[in-house]
Amino acid sequence: MYEYGARLGQEARGLKALQQQARCYLAALNVLRLVSPQYAWVVKSLPTAAAKDVEMLDGDMEGSGGPPVKPLEKKVEVLDLKDIEKEYLLLHAKLKLLQKEADAITHISGKPMSAAETITLLCNVGLFDLAIQISKAFGLPLTPIFETLTSWCMRLSQSSSYSIAQDDALTAAAWDWLDSNETGSQQSAKELTSAEQAWRLLQRYLATYREAADSRYHRCVATRLLALGLTLPTWLVGAYKVVNAPELLRLYIDFDLLLPAAYLAMEYIDAVLGSGKEHFGLKVALHATTPAVWLPYTELDKLLVLLKAVQMEPTYAKLYQDIHAKLNGYFETLQRVSIDMIRTKLQVANTNI
Repeated sequence: MYEYGARLGQEARGLKALQQQARCYLAALNVLRLVSPQYAWVVKSLPTAAAKDVEMLDGDMEGSGGPPVKPLEKKVEVLDLKDIEKEYLLLHAKLKLLQKEADAITHISGKPMSAAETITLLCNVGLFDLAIQISKAFGLPLTPIFETLTSWCMRLSQSSSYSIAQDDALTAAAWDWLDSNETGSQQSAKELTSAEQAWRLLQRYLATYREAADSRYHRCVATRLLALGLTLPTWLVGAYKVVNAPELLRLYIDFDLLLPAAYLAMEYIDAVLGSGKEHFGLKVALHATTPAVWLPYTELDKLLVLLKAVQMEPTYAKLYQDIHAKLNGYFETLQRVSIDMIRTKLQVANTNI
């Protein structure tokens, strides 16, 4: 059944051929799941030169006195269950794309598409859940998905209509692709606009697919928003602070956002000293008996230089002084903690003697 489905994909065109190919792949997957894992594989023939071409080449060489023609070897590939599941996933994506854009039947069914091409097309029609599923199956980064979804969120937020009953063409179309994804929003007394639903979807993706100590998707979303001069949502700032606050501070500085950068810097200094450390993902604060913590000195130095350059503005002058005062307090605490740590180690060493 798998070979029959593969030949359909190479030789047949159209929606019915794709549907029949999907049924063949499903039948093959069901059979392979029933057998022992050591036998759950199929052999796939790789494309080679046509036998007719080989025969013509043999005829041309006969009597020419040239070297004998070595017949082409037939190459095969062994596919296991996961390989066939990947092929079926791409085929399933094609069928979903045709449900969204029936006019694209010739382009979609006319040639095989790579996983990256399929993900791009899925993002263009708002099938983000399926795009993430394919990215995970093929080990691809989710960055293009987050970039596209962020752009859609911005467009919806900037749309002139925020009414549920009278959405414009853009927001009305958004409800269609939002229904195709699991937003994870609970039923609330307040009805949500399409823009709010889109932002909730983005928030859920960031929370679900965040890996430990990996802020690349937060950086991707924040960079796209800041590049267009938009303010970061409160929930994004809160999540980013937990994952990688120094990187968020660096982004603010790179985009010349001195006010949020200054407030973030002071909050982070307080967190290192023990006030609100849970909001920054810090397990411990500065103490003689706990593991070491650190401050992003490079970013703080850059921020102080920038604030000093605009001290003619009273707001920036006060922020410059406040950060300096916070740092002085931090260094005093650091000196005291260092002395306490040395004394503790000396006492332990004397006790062991």
